[in-house]
Amino acid sequence: MNGTTVPQGLQPLRLTDFCGTAEAAPLRFAPEKALWKLLLLLISMLAVGPSGLTQAFAQSSGGSGGLSEAELKGKGMFQQRCSLCHLPRSYDDDSTYGPKLTAATVTGKEAVVREFIRQGTPNMPGFQYGLTPEEIDSIITYLKTVK
Repeated sequence: MNGTTVPQGLQPLRLTDFCGTAEAAPLRFAPEKALWKLLLLLISMLAVGPSGLTQAFAQSSGGSGGLSEAELKGKGMFQQRCSLCHLPRSYDDDSTYGPKLTAATVTGKEAVVREFIRQGTPNMPGFQYGLTPEEIDSIITYLKTVK
């Protein structure tokens, strides 16, 4: 293997395993270490909680992007409760299950949007028991910032 040694307990992965070329290079992958890292990440996420993660993300991305505290709270709630259906399914697929929500879909229609969130529709569950009125308002406040 080109004079490269693989530490004991690690399996070398070859490029031929992925792309079918004749060149092979050892890639070090230790499943047990990856599992511990994932476990540590999950524990830290549980310890911080969703609002702490939103604030940490805002700080790590160079600030809040001009969002107020209420808008940041709404962004966190939106990401937690709404993003599965109202954001693109993947980076290469721009489609969504529900309509894309922006300031244009919310501004001037806050009462209607509030009722959609509370009561739901035939295609969307209602959140009257899962979100407080303040949390719904913060989601609407955040959506007014989305372009």
